[in-house]
Amino acid sequence: WRAAGKYLTTVRIEAAQRLLLHREYTLDVVASLCGFSGANYLAGSQKETGQSPAQWRALTGRAAQSGLTPEETMREQEMYI
Repeated sequence: WRAAGKYLTTVRIEAAQRLLLHREYTLDVVASLCGFSGANYLAGSQKETGQSPAQWRALTGRAAQSGLTPEETMREQEMYI
């Protein structure tokens, strides 16, 4: 069970990181869309990533968004719309 829980957390964090690329989403909205019960729990992911969600957004958001391929952009839109 522990491995499954860790995998699920990893998937949720990766989804949150993708959503954090979009500045119009608040941390509360990102947390809710990714299965966290609130921004505080999402912020707890810092143990896994070494950065808080706000730090990750500030450091990588702009650079990562410009690096998406058209296929990745389409896949992202399908996942969250």
